[in-house]
Amino acid sequence: MNNLSPKLIWILLLTCLSISAKGQFVLKLADEQFKLYNYYQAASLYEKAYRAKPLLSTVQKLAVTYHQMRDYKNEESWYAMAVEMSPSAENLLGYAKALQSNARYPEAKIAYNRYTGATPPGLSQNIALLTASCDSAIKWMRSPTNFLVTNQLMLNTSASEWGASVYESKVVFASDRMAIPNNKTSAAKPFLKFDGNQYPDNKIYEWTGSGYLKLYTAIATDSGSTPGLPFFKDKGTAYHTGPASFDADGRGMYYTIDERIPNKHKRNADRIETFKLNIYYAREDRSSGGWTTPIAFKYNQPGFSTGDPYVTPDGKRLYFSSDMPGGKGGTDLYYCTRLADNSWGVPVNITELNTTGNERTPMYDNRRNFYYATDGNITMGGLDIYSATLIDGKFSNIKNLAYPVNSPQDDFAYLSYNGKSGYLSSNRTGGMGSDDIYKFYEKPPLVLRLEGIAYDKTSKQPLDGASVSLTCNTFLINYQTDGTGHYAFTLLADKDYYLKGDKRTFISDQAQLTTNGLKVSQTLVQDLYLEKIKINAPIILANINYDFNKANIRADARPALDHLIEVMHNNPTIWIELGSHTDSRGSDKYNLALSYQRARSAVDYIVTTGGIDPARIVAKGYGETKLLNTCGNNVACSEAEHQINRRTEFKITRQ
Repeated sequence: MNNLSPKLIWILLLTCLSISAKGQFVLKLADEQFKLYNYYQAASLYEKAYRAKPLLSTVQKLAVTYHQMRDYKNEESWYAMAVEMSPSAENLLGYAKALQSNARYPEAKIAYNRYTGATPPGLSQNIALLTASCDSAIKWMRSPTNFLVTNQLMLNTSASEWGASVYESKVVFASDRMAIPNNKTSAAKPFLKFDGNQYPDNKIYEWTGSGYLKLYTAIATDSGSTPGLPFFKDKGTAYHTGPASFDADGRGMYYTIDERIPNKHKRNADRIETFKLNIYYAREDRSSGGWTTPIAFKYNQPGFSTGDPYVTPDGKRLYFSSDMPGGKGGTDLYYCTRLADNSWGVPVNITELNTTGNERTPMYDNRRNFYYATDGNITMGGLDIYSATLIDGKFSNIKNLAYPVNSPQDDFAYLSYNGKSGYLSSNRTGGMGSDDIYKFYEKPPLVLRLEGIAYDKTSKQPLDGASVSLTCNTFLINYQTDGTGHYAFTLLADKDYYLKGDKRTFISDQAQLTTNGLKVSQTLVQDLYLEKIKINAPIILANINYDFNKANIRADARPALDHLIEVMHNNPTIWIELGSHTDSRGSDKYNLALSYQRARSAVDYIVTTGGIDPARIVAKGYGETKLLNTCGNNVACSEAEHQINRRTEFKITRQ
């Protein structure tokens, strides 16, 4: 340092102060954008501030910012850094929830348990519910329900699409697509927030930097959808217009409008405004080809939001969500009943379904089935879709629709009138942008069949009158073939089967098969080949070899003997003779004794190992009395020629 001039020292000092001041200025800007819910801008500024000075508080705010944007990968990354810098209860809880949203359930459970250890007794969140959610998600993903969920590629864009409803055989949905450049993927975002302060801009939604939600429509068929077109020109707001629900006649529409409420505070000569969601109703004006000026729902109030309207097909109830005072959690589900004068009665809180969390997007199918989204019950992560049954005015049989209807991310806006197919919205991994519209349908029942033909192994002709049996555990089915030799069975999924074909005077054939892992309906084909029994006709057992001058059974001979055991078990009426043969080398007497010892060893193996009745099998030593070639005594032959004569055979002596 003594070698540095005073001038250079002052330059370095001023540079450091400049960098520090710039970092503080950027952090201040980021904080302002965060307070104004401008998370898209806040994230960029916080990252700049972190690069200038890596503070724990900046890391924490980045994690929270990405959580608000539903960018779970970045949220997890920043929370992991926060936990490494400070394993506080707050950081551990955020990290655990981020892990859960990214389907890292075992790690999430560990983080939840660490959070419990870092929290004073009685102050921690319901960890039992959160860890049970992780356990349930693991179970559901291992055993998915019989539904297929597919992204509606023609409806979705790199922006946000959600909340499908049906209008005149078309799909109507909300999207912020108009403000998204073709080459830009929208950041993850909430589908509609229930409150917040921001500087209004009638083009850009500062929460995400994307456009405001508007209604679009498309024609949907079984083979796909047409690209979405604007549904109608908004008459209620320049800001968010949420998904719609239509009257039974299709001419009345309930939907959500994002309205601003001016405050007295000012900043930079711009008025800071509070935004609330409100339900509105409009009628189709067929004379003009448009819609009437929307009428406000009578229970809209400046102090809270109402949204997610759903009118039942019979028009007698209007379900919606709201954060009005007196609820159980963040947003609760309510309904109003239509009165005799056609107005809506006082909102009723659905206490059986509401939790301390958030309930959203109600839907009722007029078949007593009610659907909604919640993050206050056991979920895979974020909002999950639940169903309930409405009986005698009460909701019961509450259950999570599990995977793949639900995912580790947010799933909501379920629409189905038959419980077998419909639409849902989700920001699950693998989507085109942020929220996407998905179609779901119940897979056709898995139909598995087994077919085949029983053949005569020698003639290759179908066998008439063969008995084909199929066994699964202790369950047995028999099938008698006709002149075609054909047989067929219906199979169950995830089962192991044993197939066997029998016919008198034939050696049976058998096969093992399984339906484990089969997910698509199909017909398995397995033919059987039964060999005609020829009394006293020798059949060579291949690969029965012995060590020189020994009679013990070698390991490489056991598979062939095990096959003979199987034949005898499968054909319990046959009796056999097992004969052993030598080549011509050695004395005739010695070879005769050696061959008998070898046959005896094989028979003993079959009886003791296979449990075969010893009365059904007899050992016979033939020595060199039945050579298969001319390699007799004193004849010069190769080792290969001698090997032909060294063999073990069996023949059926009785059937």
